[in-house]
Amino acid sequence: MSVYFAYDGSVAGDWVAHYAVRMASSQVTPRLTVLYVEPNRGSHVELVQDKVKRIAYECQQADVEFEFRIEKIHRSISETILDLVPPGMDSLVVVGPRHLQRRSCFLKGSVAEQLLLSGHCHVIYFQVNTPELPGSPEAIVLPLIAEPDELVPLPTISYFTPSLRQLNVLLLERHPARTLSNWFGASTELHKHDWEAKAHEIETELSLLSRLDPHDIDVIHFETAHPARNILLAASRMNSQLILMDHSWITHGRCMGQPDVVDEVLHDATCDVAISRTID
Repeated sequence: MSVYFAYDGSVAGDWVAHYAVRMASSQVTPRLTVLYVEPNRGSHVELVQDKVKRIAYECQQADVEFEFRIEKIHRSISETILDLVPPGMDSLVVVGPRHLQRRSCFLKGSVAEQLLLSGHCHVIYFQVNTPELPGSPEAIVLPLIAEPDELVPLPTISYFTPSLRQLNVLLLERHPARTLSNWFGASTELHKHDWEAKAHEIETELSLLSRLDPHDIDVIHFETAHPARNILLAASRMNSQLILMDHSWITHGRCMGQPDVVDEVLHDATCDVAISRTID
């Protein structure tokens, strides 16, 4: 797989670069292509070229081949990036928050969200909140949307296998607050058994993907009206270095006018957060 890093020259981008290098180093042919889209105005190409030297040095230390490409913007930043990346399963784009991004809305409407929803290739977004632990999470919280009659989407955990030691999976079944108290009372043993079977299935699949022993994978099912709270509380209690979410969380609940789970997590998380999109 070819790894591309959409870099904007920001400090946040410098932190995300550590993850990009780690992911490139795990490929059969270790190679990282850094893409910088030059905006129509306010460009700082010379500064970016100087900062990119640090990424090139990190690649050298990790035995990763390095390439840097600058492209003038056409149409939009996200479309320019996608024009530079071959479509399909053999491409992965790593992206972080941009320096011009409005902090009141972390992902919604951003370049990263446009890339994640494009379906063009694999994409992973990082928000780094702990730059002192660059790119090597040992404990990860993996929140999954629990749909009883559908396959649960599993984001790619294999990116993190070199450092991963503990995986905590949250199966979150979302219900409106006004019905949740009745739901707990009505929950049947059959419903519980169904989720125990689903949890075992997910544990087995993740053990293969992550190369972890099943004893190092903990799968818990929750019925909740506030998924973001459960995710943040679990990450805090389990001392996780990373919350890894599937891109399906981006649109989950928006159509029903419910709070944006992804932006809530990005706003309040104290550990790193990743949003992953894989394509078939």
